[in-house]
Parts: sequence; C-alpha cells; structure tokens
Amino acid sequence: MKKTILILLLLATMQSVFAQRISTGFTLSTPVLYTTTLPDNYLFPTNSYFIYYTGNDKKDDKPVYNQYINGLAAGLNINVDYKRWMLTTEVLGSQTNIRLPVLYLSYLGSLLEDNWSTMEVQNTSLQVNLLLNARLSTRSNGAFALAGFQFARNSYKEKSDDLEADISPALNLWISDYEMYEILYTNNLNQLNTILGLGFKYKDTYSSIRYTLPLASTKMQPLATYFRLDATHSRTLNFQKLRKGHKIYVE
Repeated sequence: MKKTILILLLLATMQSVFAQRISTGFTLSTPVLYTTTLPDNYLFPTNSYFIYYTGNDKKDDKPVYNQYINGLAAGLNINVDYKRWMLTTEVLGSQTNIRLPVLYLSYLGSLLEDNWSTMEVQNTSLQVNLLLNARLSTRSNGAFALAGFQFARNSYKEKSDDLEADISPALNLWISDYEMYEILYTNNLNQLNTILGLGFKYKDTYSSIRYTLPLASTKMQPLATYFRLDATHSRTLNFQKLRKGHKIYVE
C-alpha cells in the first residue's frame, strides 16, 4: 500500500511537466445510489448474541438495500490541462453512513420479541483521487469521460445507541460495539479503488456521475458488497498563465 501511495504522489507532482495551464479549485460529492448486498438472508455476527434476518420484501426477500444521498465528501483539487486532456488530483474528506435494516431472530426468544431496527456504521475517510479527464469533443464546453484511481484511508464507528433502546433497556449489555464487524466493515482500513465516470463541463464547472469499484485485495473483505454512484461537482477557481509557445486546444 505504501508503494501505491508513493506512485500516486509521484504522478501528482509530475502533472505540470507538459501542462498548458494549471488550475485549483474545490470538489463536492455525494452518493446518489449506495447499494448494500449480502450473500444470505441470515447474519451470524462474530461479536453478537443475536441472529439477524435481512431479507428485503421490496426486493423479493433478497438481502439488498438501496440508500440515497447517505454521505458527503468535500475537498480541494489541482488540475493541469493539455489539449483536450486534464489530469486532476483531489484530496477529500468524506463521511458515509451505511444502514442495514435487520430483524432480530435470537435464541433469547423468551426474553426478546422479534423487532425490526436499523444497523448503522459511520465510515469516515480521507481520499486521494488521481483522475484523467478526456473531453469528448474539441469544444471548450461539453461532455467528458474520466477514469482513475482512489486511495482511501477509512475509519468505522457503529452507532448502536438507538439499536439498544429498540431492543430493551434490560438487554443493552448484550449489544456489542462491533456488532457488524466482518459483515459491513473490517479492520482493513486502507483501500484502493477504481473510478469511472461521465460528465459535462461548462466554463469552469465540471459535473459528473462516478462509479467507484474496489480493487481486489488480499486482506479480509466484509461479507457485504457495495455498489456506489456519486454525483460530483467541481469548480476551478484560478488559472496559471499559458506556458510560452502553447495554445489551448479549442476549435
């Protein structure tokens, strides 16, 4: 992972070598679709006394749940332009809330009635994105495609206070602070992702829809898999003067 970070930083510092112009700005992003999928309807958490049922009656009882606008990322970007290409480095702080409705089906059935509630895990992340943006026409404004990599340093925290109250004040001691460990998250805090997207540029504004795909890792992955689409808005604030002998590629 250290080699990955070093490569990303090296590429970022080399951005200005062939640049026609350099710009800086800010980036805002939010997940417009965040889908959590589990391989089975029943969960047997390692750190729990409970068994949970996760079938979604809206999805034919499959353990699939969609969330919308369940987080926010914000940060700064540095960009270099060359003809119709733009190389971008983004540094973002992100917070995402992963929610999973569950039904308690416990062997403590004599003490506990079946009850639906929602597990919630808060993911706080520092993200470094390295993206290559290609305009799909020679005009200065219009559609563009992007692709690149994201390094994310994650931390996770379960929000179990409401969950404990839903069960019973007398049974609070049975709820672990790591109830969803190995199910919704693991201690694999460093993650490398691929980013693909399409967007539209208008003057100094870039709006895009991005698909984030985790790269395979040898470390332990959670039981859940995620599908994520982000709506991202970036704006450039200032430009370096054109380098001598260069022209911006616009027809």
